Amino acid sequence: MFLIAKQDRILRRLQEAGATQPSAATTLAQIDLRDSRVFQRLVRRGVIATVPPGRFYLVPEKTGRFLKQRRRAALIALAVAAVVLVAAWIVTGIRS
Repeated sequence: MFLIAKQDRILRRLQEAGATQPSAATTLAQIDLRDSRVFQRLVRRGVIATVPPGRFYLVPEKTGRFLKQRRRAALIALAVAAVVLVAAWIVTGIRS
Protein backbone atom coordinates (compact mmCIF):
# COMPACT_ATOMS: atom_id res chain seq x y z
CA MET A 1 0.00 0.00 0.00
CA PHE A 2 2.89 2.35 0.71
CA LEU A 3 4.03 2.11 -2.92
CA ILE A 4 0.54 2.82 -4.24
CA ALA A 5 0.21 5.87 -1.98
CA LYS A 6 3.53 7.26 -3.25
CA GLN A 7 2.55 6.64 -6.87
CA ASP A 8 -0.82 8.31 -6.32
CA ARG A 9 0.81 11.36 -4.72
CA ILE A 10 3.18 11.79 -7.66
CA LEU A 11 0.40 11.38 -10.23
CA ARG A 12 -1.92 13.71 -8.31
CA ARG A 13 0.70 16.47 -8.04
CA LEU A 14 1.42 16.38 -11.75
CA GLN A 15 -2.31 16.34 -12.54
CA GLU A 16 -3.03 19.26 -10.19
CA ALA A 17 -0.19 21.23 -11.80
CA GLY A 18 -1.83 20.65 -15.18
CA ALA A 19 1.29 18.87 -16.46
CA THR A 20 -0.49 16.60 -18.94
CA GLN A 21 1.29 17.63 -22.14
CA PRO A 22 4.83 18.69 -23.09
CA SER A 23 4.02 22.40 -23.21
CA ALA A 24 2.76 22.25 -19.61
CA ALA A 25 5.65 20.18 -18.22
CA THR A 26 6.90 21.14 -14.77
CA THR A 27 9.98 20.62 -12.63
CA LEU A 28 9.93 18.40 -9.56
CA ALA A 29 10.76 21.40 -7.37
CA GLN A 30 7.69 23.26 -8.62
CA ILE A 31 5.40 20.47 -7.43
CA ASP A 32 7.41 19.67 -4.29
CA LEU A 33 8.56 16.20 -5.35
CA ARG A 34 11.96 14.56 -5.38
CA ASP A 35 13.58 12.24 -7.88
CA SER A 36 12.75 9.00 -6.03
CA ARG A 37 12.85 5.35 -7.15
CA VAL A 38 9.07 5.38 -7.38
CA PHE A 39 9.18 8.47 -9.59
CA GLN A 40 11.87 6.93 -11.83
CA ARG A 41 9.87 3.71 -12.13
CA LEU A 42 6.90 5.74 -13.44
CA VAL A 43 9.24 7.45 -15.93
CA ARG A 44 10.63 4.09 -17.12
CA ARG A 45 7.08 2.77 -17.60
CA GLY A 46 6.26 5.79 -19.75
CA VAL A 47 3.57 7.08 -17.38
CA ILE A 48 5.64 10.24 -16.92
CA ALA A 49 7.58 11.76 -19.81
CA THR A 50 10.62 14.03 -19.68
CA VAL A 51 11.11 17.32 -21.47
CA PRO A 52 14.62 18.77 -21.29
CA PRO A 53 15.84 20.44 -19.18
CA GLY A 54 14.45 18.49 -16.22
CA ARG A 55 10.71 18.99 -16.75
CA PHE A 56 8.07 16.28 -16.57
CA TYR A 57 4.47 15.66 -17.54
CA LEU A 58 1.90 12.85 -17.38
CA VAL A 59 1.18 10.86 -20.51
CA PRO A 60 -2.63 10.51 -20.20
CA GLU A 61 -2.99 7.34 -22.29
CA LYS A 62 -0.24 5.51 -20.42
CA THR A 63 -1.45 6.81 -17.05
CA GLY A 64 -4.90 5.36 -17.67
CA ARG A 65 -3.44 2.04 -18.78
CA PHE A 66 -1.11 1.96 -15.75
CA LEU A 67 -3.98 2.59 -13.31
CA LYS A 68 -6.11 -0.07 -15.00
CA GLN A 69 -3.28 -2.63 -14.75
CA ARG A 70 -2.70 -1.71 -11.11
CA ARG A 71 -6.40 -2.21 -10.32
CA ARG A 72 -6.41 -5.55 -12.12
CA ALA A 73 -3.36 -6.73 -10.16
CA ALA A 74 -5.01 -5.72 -6.88
CA LEU A 75 -8.20 -7.63 -7.77
CA ILE A 76 -6.20 -10.72 -8.69
CA ALA A 77 -4.29 -10.52 -5.39
CA LEU A 78 -7.58 -10.23 -3.48
CA ALA A 79 -9.05 -13.20 -5.35
CA VAL A 80 -5.99 -15.34 -4.63
CA ALA A 81 -6.09 -14.35 -0.95
CA ALA A 82 -9.78 -15.25 -0.79
CA VAL A 83 -9.14 -18.67 -2.35
CA VAL A 84 -6.30 -19.34 0.09
CA LEU A 85 -8.47 -18.32 3.06
CA VAL A 86 -11.37 -20.50 1.92
CA ALA A 87 -9.02 -23.45 1.31
CA ALA A 88 -7.47 -23.00 4.77
CA TRP A 89 -10.95 -22.82 6.32
CA ILE A 90 -12.03 -26.01 4.52
CA VAL A 91 -8.87 -27.90 5.48
CA THR A 92 -9.13 -26.76 9.10
CA GLY A 93 -12.82 -27.72 9.17
CA ILE A 94 -12.14 -31.19 7.81
CA ARG A 95 -9.56 -31.89 10.54
CA SER A 96 -11.94 -30.99 13.35
